[in-house]
Amino acid sequence: MDTLDNLPERCVEPELPDPALGQAINDCIERLPKQPRRALSARMRDGCLPDREIALGLRMKVNTFLQNIVRARKLLADCLEWRGVRLGEILS
Repeated sequence: MDTLDNLPERCVEPELPDPALGQAINDCIERLPKQPRRALSARMRDGCLPDREIALGLRMKVNTFLQNIVRARKLLADCLEWRGVRLGEILS
């Protein structure tokens, strides 16, 4: 029986529903503070790699990397909400 550790990781290429949403996401990512932006950008670019490897490539401890991801996601969500993007409608 496979455990979660033995299952292959997958990459998912998101398809954005409209160009305006894509532009809003990109604008909000650009507004993130440096470290959260670096962590999020690396995860989006190298999402098929384990977090440990991504963190190593950024010269961050894994915990610091994960904290930056959480911070980036929160700030990104706040920015998108401020721009009028209703995340509940997109995620459902």
